[in-house]
Amino acid sequence: MARPQKVSDEEIIEAARACILEYGPEVPTSTIAEQVNVSAQALLKRFDGKANLVVAALQPLSTMEWGVKLPQPDDERPLLVQLREVARVGLEFFPKSICTVYAMQWSIVSSELLHGEQNSPLVPIIETVADWLANLHRRGVIRNVDFSAVALAFLGAIHGGAVMERSQGRSIRESTCMAYLDTLAELYADMLGAR
Repeated sequence: MARPQKVSDEEIIEAARACILEYGPEVPTSTIAEQVNVSAQALLKRFDGKANLVVAALQPLSTMEWGVKLPQPDDERPLLVQLREVARVGLEFFPKSICTVYAMQWSIVSSELLHGEQNSPLVPIIETVADWLANLHRRGVIRNVDFSAVALAFLGAIHGGAVMERSQGRSIRESTCMAYLDTLAELYADMLGAR
């Protein structure tokens, strides 16, 4: 009979993510194991190797997280308000995920194992926003455009702010971020408006 597990997979994954972000993807398994008070061997056995643990730790870009936080497409509310909400989801999400994206690039794990056939962690998020835009079009809120291209451009503009913060090593003032997101939402609302 197997011994009961005292530490959940989620706790181990969180500890692994924190260690990878602090020490890099080559962090010793023993360092991660110390954080959750288990042996390195138990950790490797539980995840069937370090590569699988790294994959689990570096998968923060969840379509489900985006799907839950995106506003429901609504033909009763102004497009500008809805785009601001999507931009704020991005502002909350991308700064947290940018570090893990960098860690993925330096990871011991192949990109095929990390991302499968998509080869990019952003593909599901782009598809989610493209579907959201297509739904707005079906409701007559926006005109017909290449929804994937618009989703990529809109998310790229939001993601760019997180990259700039990371590269400068300091946070951009919140008021500046909000003004940027509002301007971005206004530009896209004008561009997408039903014609």
